[in-house]
Amino acid sequence: MLNEEIMKVNVDNLTKLQIEFLKGHIVEILNKVIGYVQEDKFDELQKMLVLSSGGDWGEDNHFIDFGYSGNDPLDLNQILDMIQHLQTLDEKRSGHGKRNLDN
Repeated sequence: MLNEEIMKVNVDNLTKLQIEFLKGHIVEILNKVIGYVQEDKFDELQKMLVLSSGGDWGEDNHFIDFGYSGNDPLDLNQILDMIQHLQTLDEKRSGHGKRNLDN
């Protein structure tokens, strides 16, 4: 993000923007999955999967990577937790009213 873009961020709407970004990202990933299945592009779908080690007691399995940074895979549960956390922050923020930043 460019410095100018950072300075233009409206802090009062930041959590809402993050929530909308994450929701849109989930939809985009799921649409890719649907498209690959419908078009029989299973090799492309395989590329979207990440190995999850089962550790000492579980079994290894694969999950669809919902990560948005390119180097930090997230499963659907993790990204939903992020959205719910942001929603909680947004509710707390809006419940306390706006702060006066002019003082």
